[in-house]
Amino acid sequence: AEEKATVATLLSNSAMALLRLAAEHIEKMRPAEAPARYRDALDHCEKALVGAPQGFDVSKVYYRKALALEGLKRFDEARGAMETGRREAKASGDAEAAARLQKELKRLERSQRSHDEELEAAAARRYMTEPDLARVSSARAQPQMFAPDASSRVQFGNHMFQLAAGSRRASESAASLA
Repeated sequence: AEEKATVATLLSNSAMALLRLAAEHIEKMRPAEAPARYRDALDHCEKALVGAPQGFDVSKVYYRKALALEGLKRFDEARGAMETGRREAKASGDAEAAARLQKELKRLERSQRSHDEELEAAAARRYMTEPDLARVSSARAQPQMFAPDASSRVQFGNHMFQLAAGSRRASESAASLA
């Protein structure tokens, strides 16, 4: 059991080193290299969880797994791993770690919202003309128009797609008349 605990600890620590390496790749403008490090970190966390002996505190391993999943933009899985880590910390009597993980859950939710907004903006820019972008910008400035819930984000995305499709059809019609 002691050997299994040592292996689980080493795998967890190597996962943390890989997470730091991924962050360094991003900071040094080599973001294409980061996903491989996140995948490696995730693999190390999963091996640590499988090999961890009974009674081993796995809350830190779940936290690191959540960070790797977040880096891979797999937010739902990251949230699940973070929740499991919080529950494990609570079950082991580590109230301080449970509180830290609760704060990390909130940070993860903000990170997901920010990522979703970036995707919406990128999709809008990709399919929209300048006048359409101006309308979206003015609509975004009025927060009461778009609630931050998931269904509103989907509706907003559908609206952007319809605007873009309409703009393309209008452009094609104008070109055919010329």
